[in-house]
Amino acid sequence: LYVQVAFGVLFQLPAFLLAPPSPLNGDNLPLVLYAAVFPSLFAPFLWMQGVKHLGPNRASIFLNIMPVATVAIAAVFLDEKPHLFHIVGGAMALAGVMLAQMRSGARPARPKAA
Repeated sequence: LYVQVAFGVLFQLPAFLLAPPSPLNGDNLPLVLYAAVFPSLFAPFLWMQGVKHLGPNRASIFLNIMPVATVAIAAVFLDEKPHLFHIVGGAMALAGVMLAQMRSGARPARPKAA
């Protein structure tokens, strides 16, 4: 995560330095605080907790739900209208995640330690 952040800063720094200054004011402060708190602090923390509890193999499959959640959030908050391809793709993504999370019925017996 830190390497990803470092490269993001490195690649965005020139555009930031060349852009006209945009001081914080009452209009944009809530947006900056939202971006600083929820996606920058809470989301990575919650993802790391999920990986800790589920393990990386089981947690990684849940990344496929992100586009489904994005469509749902856009529909609720931005009044976007989902199209048939959103519904079909979302159903396929959810079905894939559900299939990947199903456990097989019988697990092989582990040998007992002597």
